[in-house]
Amino acid sequence: MKEKGKGVRPLVTEINQVSTLKNPEISEVNQLITALQKKKNLSFKLNKGMIAEENPYVNHILYRNQGVLLGYMLLSAYDPQELEVTTVFDGTQQEFMLMYTCLKQYGKEKNNKNCLFIVDQEDTLLTSIIKELEIPYAFSEYHMRFNQDYLTTFNKTKSLELLDAQESDREIIVRLNEERFDNQEITTKELMEVELEGIQLVRVNGEIVGKLKVDNYQGEVGIYGFMVAPHIRGQGVGRATLEAVITTIYKNKIDKLYLEVESTNARALHLYQSMGFRIEAKFDYYDEKYSINTDKPRTN
Repeated sequence: MKEKGKGVRPLVTEINQVSTLKNPEISEVNQLITALQKKKNLSFKLNKGMIAEENPYVNHILYRNQGVLLGYMLLSAYDPQELEVTTVFDGTQQEFMLMYTCLKQYGKEKNNKNCLFIVDQEDTLLTSIIKELEIPYAFSEYHMRFNQDYLTTFNKTKSLELLDAQESDREIIVRLNEERFDNQEITTKELMEVELEGIQLVRVNGEIVGKLKVDNYQGEVGIYGFMVAPHIRGQGVGRATLEAVITTIYKNKIDKLYLEVESTNARALHLYQSMGFRIEAKFDYYDEKYSINTDKPRTN
């Protein structure tokens, strides 16, 4: 899709929405990320694998002006009703609106109910645009990186097992995600939407009491969705699980190990900091609800 340029960049602009990036596009995106990291000291909720690998849950929007990449959106929909968007952008508000329009059309086609914009709190440009669009703030997360020196402080304080998730584990994973162990009915749709790859279950005394997902792409490792069942919290299971997982991860060559935690979760934040994770960035989430009818972007 091509649009006539406006404002300070009067030449032809180009927007592409694609499911998989080609190698030259991957290089362009990484160069833009590096440039903004150096120029503005920004962080982005992205990893190399999400950008480079084919993934049925991920799409990409690229914005160019004069053949130069100025904007990139990574769209992820692991929850089919919710779209998460990380934006790498170095342009004007008018240029952002071109990407935003493309994003809204994509959300309509996929029947998403809402879109979460994930923005580094230090990104004043994107934050001002999001607020200008009157997209409500939802919550914040800390992006935390592990200091390998803390490996020597780990002690095996509790006996537990880590199991790779199997097809038969779908229901317990859904229940853990909902932090409930009651008999509430779970739909077939919910069960089949569970992505099993990389998920490990925590078993203590024969009972599955927790889970997490480990994603490793070329030595950049993320821990996602870590949780322990409410009835067993405060008994050292969380710490013991992380110690076991991190020790296993570092049996291989690792460049970076990270996780995210909601900024209001004081207990988890304290645990992670005590184990050697340090805050690198704070991401703000802005939640735009999509109505059934076609929404037009606001241009206040």
